[in-house]
Amino acid sequence: TYLFASYFLSYSLHSDTVHKEAIAFLKIRVWGVPFLYLFQICNALLVGTNSSRYMKYGFWIQAGLNIFLDYALIFGHFGFPELGFNGAAWASLIAEIAGMLVVMGIIFYKRFHHRFSLFHHWKFDKPLAGLIFKQSSPLVAQWLLSIFSWLLFYIFIEHLGERPLAISNTMRNIFGLFGIFVWAFASTTNAMVSNIIGQGKKDQVVLLIKKIMWLSIGFTFLLCLLINIFPHLFLSVYGRDKGFVEEAIPVIRMVTGGMMIMSFSTVWLNAVTGTANTRVNLAIEIVAIALYSVYVYLVLKVLHLGLIWAWASEMLYWGVLFILSFLYIRSGKWKQKVI
Repeated sequence: TYLFASYFLSYSLHSDTVHKEAIAFLKIRVWGVPFLYLFQICNALLVGTNSSRYMKYGFWIQAGLNIFLDYALIFGHFGFPELGFNGAAWASLIAEIAGMLVVMGIIFYKRFHHRFSLFHHWKFDKPLAGLIFKQSSPLVAQWLLSIFSWLLFYIFIEHLGERPLAISNTMRNIFGLFGIFVWAFASTTNAMVSNIIGQGKKDQVVLLIKKIMWLSIGFTFLLCLLINIFPHLFLSVYGRDKGFVEEAIPVIRMVTGGMMIMSFSTVWLNAVTGTANTRVNLAIEIVAIALYSVYVYLVLKVLHLGLIWAWASEMLYWGVLFILSFLYIRSGKWKQKVI
């Protein structure tokens, strides 16, 4: 990303200003990936060992620090430098490092590293590495497809102009911020489904999924309700003019609709992941991405329906993921999987 993003974006973006800002943002943001990776590994350990209650500290630190630093670094408040768009990149980078350090500190403080001999075996285990690669490679492909479709969406939005792109960036921030809580439930589903399957309790998988699903729906509903009741308050944080806020409000309502569908579809999708049928995950993602990409292309490049309908693509994407994941889990075919 650091080396080749500039070449790719120079061919796909029309605005020189947007191109320069995007490259500057990415060259900061990309350094957060290793810390985010470690953060997720530590969280997976906590969930997999039935210690998920400790995860909240890392998530709250990450989310709270991200919000504070976004406001401080983008606009230059509280004595911080005014960095504009790059301030958001620095805020995310610092928040991810902080979240990782908190969770890793918990692991050492609670002596999980001794309990599970985390740093005692450094010899390369070829059979184990092969098994991990076999199981994880479909998930890697799944995430690459997801990221590519997201990038394609933003390239098409950039072609509409700087105002639609600015609104979409705001929607992305809102989606990402509140999505932290949704993905927490999703990750919990993944680990807990694996856990109870390992205990030989496959008959309890669907019941577990439903319990987590309703928690995720309830939490997301409250967040979406607050956003829709006070949209001006959320949008004013970004310091935009009144015209921007008025244009963004209809879009934010569409986005919250997508968030509601996301709240339960991610639970079912991660339940599929928890059954270790990663090839099924990839197949589900391919179908969803294909429909999503066709929809976005038709709406933005053929029918020119505008930003609101473009963001309706989130409803389509998450809806397809839910239907396919739900049907697979309900089919019971995952019960025959042997690792």
